Amino acid sequence: MTSPVPAKIVSRLGDRVGLTMLDTAPGSLLHRAARLRALASTADLVVSHCHPFDVVPALAFADRRGLPPVVYIDNTDHVFWVGVRAYDRIVHLRRSGQDLALHRRGLPMARSLVRNRPLAVRGRTKRRETAKPQWRVPASDVLVVTAADASKFKGGDTYLAAVEAAVAAEPRLQWRVAGPDPESEPWAGLARRTSGRIQAVGMLPDVAPLHHAADAYLDSFPFAGLTSLLESGGLANPVVTFRGHRPECAVWGSDSPGIDHLMLRPKTPDQLRDTLIDLVRRPRERVTRGTATAQAILECHTGPGWVADAESLYRMSQRLDDDLLAPVRGRGHLDLLTVSVQATNPFSRTSADITAGLLGAMPLTDRISMWRQTRRGGAGRVRDLAPEWAAAAVRSRLRRRRDVIPG
Repeated sequence: MTSPVPAKIVSRLGDRVGLTMLDTAPGSLLHRAARLRALASTADLVVSHCHPFDVVPALAFADRRGLPPVVYIDNTDHVFWVGVRAYDRIVHLRRSGQDLALHRRGLPMARSLVRNRPLAVRGRTKRRETAKPQWRVPASDVLVVTAADASKFKGGDTYLAAVEAAVAAEPRLQWRVAGPDPESEPWAGLARRTSGRIQAVGMLPDVAPLHHAADAYLDSFPFAGLTSLLESGGLANPVVTFRGHRPECAVWGSDSPGIDHLMLRPKTPDQLRDTLIDLVRRPRERVTRGTATAQAILECHTGPGWVADAESLYRMSQRLDDDLLAPVRGRGHLDLLTVSVQATNPFSRTSADITAGLLGAMPLTDRISMWRQTRRGGAGRVRDLAPEWAAAAVRSRLRRRRDVIPG
C-alpha cells in the first residue's frame, strides 16, 4: 500500500479482527498471492475490493478448488481490470457497470450482481441560508454545487456553456465548483463573464460545508462523480446528471439503483439549461424532489436495506466451472470516449513512468535492466531499485513513527 489504511476502516476492526499487511512481507507477487490464498481458505466469504490493475487477487483465486465463494467488487467499472475468471460473482455498484461487463467483458449474467455501495450519510447540521454566506451567495439565491477533480470537466465545453447560459438567463442562479483551480481556465473566464456567479473554489479539505449550502447538486461532465452526487443528495439536495453521452457510454455518467428515477437527466445542452432554470423557478418541486432523494439514499445505501443486500452474498453458491463468454472488442464511441477521458485524468502516466512504478515487483536482474532503460527515457529513480515489499515496509514504519511522535 502506498497510503495508510483509512481510519474509518481501522476504527471498525476493533480488537477482535487482525489486519494482515501482505505488501510489507518479503517475497514476490506470487508469494503474496499464495499467502492471500492461504488466508482466504479459512473464510466463509472473500470480498476482493482492490485496484483494477492488482494481479495478486487474480493469481490467488485463479484455482477455485478449496476456497469459499469469492466476490469481486466492480468499483472501477469504467476502466480495464484483471481477473474476471478468478471470481464466483462480480458485484457491480450500478446498472451501467453491469451492462458493460455483460456486453463487453464476456461476463455471464449468472455471475453478475448489482448491490448499492454503503454510505455514511452525515445528515444536515446547518441550514442552507446559514451556510451560503461562506460561499458569497445571498440566502435568497439558488446555489447549485459540484465537487470533482478538474480533469473530470475536460472536454465538456457544451456542458459548461449550458450552465453559463442558465446563469445568464436566471439572475438568482449561482454555481460553485469544488476541485478546479479558480485561476485556471475555463474557470477564471466563467467567473469573469458571470460577475462571480460561477466560481471554482479549488480543493477543499472537507466538501460538506459546500453541500450544506447547496439547493441542488450538478454532476460533473464528461466524467461523472457518483459518490459526490450521493453525498449531496443525502442532504436533500435534488441531483442533476447530464446525459450528454451516447447511450452506449452510460458508464461515464451517474446511475444508482433505487435513486435513478429521482435523478434529473437532461440529454442535450438546451435541456440542461432549462433544467437548471426550472430548479430556480419551481422551488416547491425542488424541495419535494430533494426530500425524496435523501429518503431513497438512506433506504438504499444505509441501514437495514443495505445490510440485507450485503448479507445475501453469504448465501450464494460457489462456481467451479469456467463459463466465461468471449469478450467483445470495439472501436465505437465508448472506446473513443474512454481513451479521451483517461488521457486527461491526473493518474495518466507515460509508459516509462508505468515501467518505473513496476520495477520493485520484478526479479533483481530484470529490475536493474529495466531501470537502466527507464533512466535513458528520463524516468526511473534510484529508490525504484528497492524491492516493492521493502519500500512498503519502510513507508509503514515511518507512518507508525509519525503517529507516536507528539505534535
